[in-house]
Amino acid sequence: MRKTKTQILAALLCLLFSLPSQAAAEYFKRLTLDQAITTALRNNRIRMVSHYEIAIAEEQYQQALSAYWPSLSLQAQLQRKDEDTTYSFPGLQAAIPTPAGNLTTRVPESQMILAGRDLGTASLNLTYPIYTGGQRNSLRKQARFGVDIAKAGARRADLQVIYDTRRYYYAGILTAKLRDLAWEHLNSLKVTRDLTYALYQGGSLKANKIDYLRTEIAVSVAESFHTEFSARHKATLAALSQSMGIHWDTELTLASKQFPQHAAKSTTLEQAINDAMRFNPDNEILHLAVKVNEAGIEEARSSFSPKIALTSSINYLESSFDGGVTNGTNRNSWTLGIALNMPLFDGFSSRHKESAARAKHTRSQEQKLLLEQGLAAQVKSLLLEIDRANKLSDIGAKGADFAADNRRLSVMAYQQNTVPVDDMIEAHLQEAIMKSNLFRAQHDQLLYTANLDFVLGGQLLNNGVYPR
Repeated sequence: MRKTKTQILAALLCLLFSLPSQAAAEYFKRLTLDQAITTALRNNRIRMVSHYEIAIAEEQYQQALSAYWPSLSLQAQLQRKDEDTTYSFPGLQAAIPTPAGNLTTRVPESQMILAGRDLGTASLNLTYPIYTGGQRNSLRKQARFGVDIAKAGARRADLQVIYDTRRYYYAGILTAKLRDLAWEHLNSLKVTRDLTYALYQGGSLKANKIDYLRTEIAVSVAESFHTEFSARHKATLAALSQSMGIHWDTELTLASKQFPQHAAKSTTLEQAINDAMRFNPDNEILHLAVKVNEAGIEEARSSFSPKIALTSSINYLESSFDGGVTNGTNRNSWTLGIALNMPLFDGFSSRHKESAARAKHTRSQEQKLLLEQGLAAQVKSLLLEIDRANKLSDIGAKGADFAADNRRLSVMAYQQNTVPVDDMIEAHLQEAIMKSNLFRAQHDQLLYTANLDFVLGGQLLNNGVYPR
């Protein structure tokens, strides 16, 4: 009875732990693009790293703010010397006036103990900077801009994850469509090959060995394309799994073999370039880098200014000798003062430091201008590519219909022995070329649109449905 209960409990536990994995496997059987992006934003390690970058920047900002607080430290020391600290009195001869005249007296030389050989000290020290020449404020600004840079980097990571997931998803659909196209033509050519072989073996004058060999070559070509696109489809799904942040051996099946349609905002070249300047995360990062270098100039300039601080300490002294300088009066003491550090000459180090900071600031400004020019050129190029893909898609759709009709009629005509086998094989190749061009144009249309959305900082497509 006890063994039966144990078996039932083990079976229930196995069923309980198997449910999540079954549900996860079911979730990826018909994977939509939105599901892929949502999963990627939840699991992709790049996004997790970017959030830790924000946490690091936040802590560095708090570290910079700590300069506005006083610093408090405790110092303690115990020491034993080889002997007591003494003072040698050299002796003294003095004249004491009296009614009878001056009376000369002499104080002999002597050794006096100032402190014992065992000495313990403790001090509580406080330092509060009053004036730093702008150094604290410049460090605070740099740290604050560092937080903003980390947040812009996290937004860029999100956009990169979305773009990569879209890119692999579109590539998965393209390779699947090309694989199925090759499979369709492979089966059709196999039927034609078998028919040609039967006619050739039967001694018919409608087909000869050359016709049969040509059909075999066409079948081999179609089979090689099917094998290649099947392998590429599996590789694309593996890349999609990596982008989604799921286990490498997870089986994926795309929800549809048709390319998804996106409600992209209509935009002009000028509007797209303006959006890129405003929302592109790389441009935002460089804009913040310019501000960081401006604050760096302030920090370098502070090297010429004096530093003023309020200092205070509470001291305690303990000695093995209760007297001398370690008497009861001197055991407890406190101090309060103002410290000044005025740089006078440092070998022109401060001047060169400021010059280097100004050069960094100028360099970041030039880098920002260079990036803006590159963004404008990239936006223009992507819009041209989208327009090209749209036109090729329209042309390819018409051409694919014509090629399909031509192939169907050519097969029928070949079966009726009204056209040679070359025309039938050529019709297959023409349809394969036209449909593959159509699929590539549809793929490029979505790919360039997704790339443009990445460059525009997610302003082109509706990314609001994805968690941030």
